[in-house]
Amino acid sequence: MSGQSSELLSRRALMARALTASAGLVGARLLAGPGGALASTLPATLPGGNETVASLLPSAQQVRSGVQTMVNFGPRLTGSRAHNRYIAWLQTQFTKAGCSVLPPDPHPLTLWQARRYGLEVLGGASPLIIPVSSYYPRSGATARTGVTGKLVYLGAGPPVSISPGDPGGIPAAMQLYESSMEGWINAAIAGAGTSLHGNIVLIDLPLPLPLTTAIFASMADYYYNPEEPTGAAIGDYKRLWIASGVGLEQLKSAGAAGVVFGFDASPQAMLGQYVPFSSEGPGLPALNVDRETANTLRGLAANTPTVRLTLQATTEPVTSPSIVAVLPGDGSTEEVMVLNTHTDGQNFVEENGGVAQVLLARYFNRLPRGRRLRRTLVFSAVTGHMAPNMPQTKGFIDSHPDIIGRTVAAITLEHLGVSKWLDTLTNGYYEASPYEPSGAYCSTTEMVVPLIESISEHQINNTAVLCGPVYFGIGGAFFEAGIPAIGYLTGPNYLVQIAANGCMDKLNDALFARQVAWFADLLTRYDKMSAQELKTGEPTVRGA
Repeated sequence: MSGQSSELLSRRALMARALTASAGLVGARLLAGPGGALASTLPATLPGGNETVASLLPSAQQVRSGVQTMVNFGPRLTGSRAHNRYIAWLQTQFTKAGCSVLPPDPHPLTLWQARRYGLEVLGGASPLIIPVSSYYPRSGATARTGVTGKLVYLGAGPPVSISPGDPGGIPAAMQLYESSMEGWINAAIAGAGTSLHGNIVLIDLPLPLPLTTAIFASMADYYYNPEEPTGAAIGDYKRLWIASGVGLEQLKSAGAAGVVFGFDASPQAMLGQYVPFSSEGPGLPALNVDRETANTLRGLAANTPTVRLTLQATTEPVTSPSIVAVLPGDGSTEEVMVLNTHTDGQNFVEENGGVAQVLLARYFNRLPRGRRLRRTLVFSAVTGHMAPNMPQTKGFIDSHPDIIGRTVAAITLEHLGVSKWLDTLTNGYYEASPYEPSGAYCSTTEMVVPLIESISEHQINNTAVLCGPVYFGIGGAFFEAGIPAIGYLTGPNYLVQIAANGCMDKLNDALFARQVAWFADLLTRYDKMSAQELKTGEPTVRGA
């Protein structure tokens, strides 16, 4: 903060001001009770301040309809036909909402799609079909006849000891897991006592990682949850999407023909998990199974049976577009606010930010004259989150210096309307709360004041306001670029799960509708703040 004026608030003073302003709102929420004025779907304080404006916000039913439309396209894996159809739908909806859609930014990639996969134990009167939870994306492929070899159990990976107060958060936990597993696999291969050449390897992974919500404690500046009014509860945060690829290179070098990874998860929670979602394998086909199936396979492996692993997949070079839509302001300023998300994903959660963008574009376009935003609102919907080595939000920033040069604030939306499901040995896979823990990363600037004030007003339960040093999610690029920003996201257990119904049974549509109203309110409040106010403080990554 050197070189800035003496008028700039210190982080301590800024947060003291924010917490003082919000304390009464939290108390009001608690006093209102389940039937109080703040318990309705719509927020107590609405952008525009009257019923006519409030009626322009979407209902829970309208939200569900929009999300269902997206889900009906199918899993929108990066560059796939379903993904392209969804992007085309978004472009049409933005145009109908009064936006100008800019020429798309195409990004090349190799589209890898699994077509058929399975695992069989051979040698009896007929093959024993083993239930497989999912395939390891982009790990490798086999011919139609699969690969055949002895089933060799390599062991269980070491449990990872993670410090709950690590300021690196989830990325640090993943790095620790990767380094621990890499060393263990090398030692396990060396001590296997048998050649892995041409065989199918079975490994039990220490996944999901043994995390709790304490992993966010060092980054949390504020927490709101009427269910835990005295502070953030330390709850289960073992999530299956927090899985990074390890070991395939080493196992392939050792001559393995394929690998089966066992996860410590129930069949219901594990089925269809697209993990690891952005890794790229070295050409060694791999499958994922749940704990019950892993137990069965360990018993079978004692007799080193012959098994057949099949993972048929196709690859093709494609391009996938990032899109930008522009909703003009009232003409009084050339300044811009950006609303950012990504378009690729597996189900209703990943990624529904585009649906929220369309609803917000409709809302702001329908506002009567005199209530419209001063600033131009730019909707960025990037591609590439579900594929390796894609530019994502940084690609948008690099491709549009004209927009970024006029941007005074950016908000990234990811994973709205999410209920919390836990997977435990005692209770199985069940809905533990209508509210998955969520985080709103925020620059340490004046932006944080209306953010904290509005969370309780709009009943965005189980939400923490977070500050770096690491910003998880696709919004991190704005912080790195020094743009005052918010990055909001959740991470449920089913985040990247492919399911026939798109996990729609887990959608909290009333929460989604409140979140849309919340973002409309935030954008309205930020539009009334000057560019200097929005950047007063430290917009960049803490410690950078």
